[in-house]
This record gives sequence, structure tokens and C-alpha cells, in this order.
Amino acid sequence: MACIIVGPGPDEGRYIILSEQDTVVGRDPDAHLSLHDASASRQHLQLCFEPDARAHIATDLGSSNGTWLNGRRLDAGATLAEGDELLVGATRLFFTEDEPIDDEDARRIVRSLAERPTQQG
Repeated sequence: MACIIVGPGPDEGRYIILSEQDTVVGRDPDAHLSLHDASASRQHLQLCFEPDARAHIATDLGSSNGTWLNGRRLDAGATLAEGDELLVGATRLFFTEDEPIDDEDARRIVRSLAERPTQQG
């Protein structure tokens, strides 16, 4: 199953397993993945599953600072691929198909993804 793992910073290694239900990321304590990042909007990013394409789609929810995917501003919904990096406020998030078995495994996965050059495109 796919997941989003938080990169280096105060929430490093936190993760959420993505399902077929919509997932909201932001600083709202009620968000599915709540971030400790003042530059993130309360409801910043939505991740949804597109069953026909068997893919997860990232969509900015009208955030103040925008969402960035692999170094480019996310203007419309975009299909996520292994290793994609999302920037939500000042927080780096990574999309992976490697489901962590625990928090330490999540930190290991995110460190290996964070060390890779950012994909442009």
C-alpha cells in the first residue's frame, strides 16, 4: 500500500497509509496527517485515490503558500509516483509504495528518499 512519510524536520518519520478514502494534510489537528508547521494551511493538501487509474492524486486545497511537487508548483491535481516529493509549507513529504513497519523504518525510508536528487517534472 502507498503512504506519505514526513521528511526531515519536527515531524520526521510520521506517516499515513493511503487508502481509497480521501486524505487531508495540513496543520489542523483534525487533518488525517496533522503537521507542526506554521507555514502550512489548516487544510493544505488532499490526496485521493483514483480507482480507474489505480493511482493517488495530490491536489492543493487553496493553501496560502501553495503545494510543490518535485520542485514545481502544483496548480492542478497530479498523479503521484514512487519517490515524489511534496512541499507543504516548509514540510517535505514523500510518496512511496514501501509501507513502513514502524516509525524507525519510516525514518529509514524517508532518509533514503530525501537523499535522492529531486525529480523535476
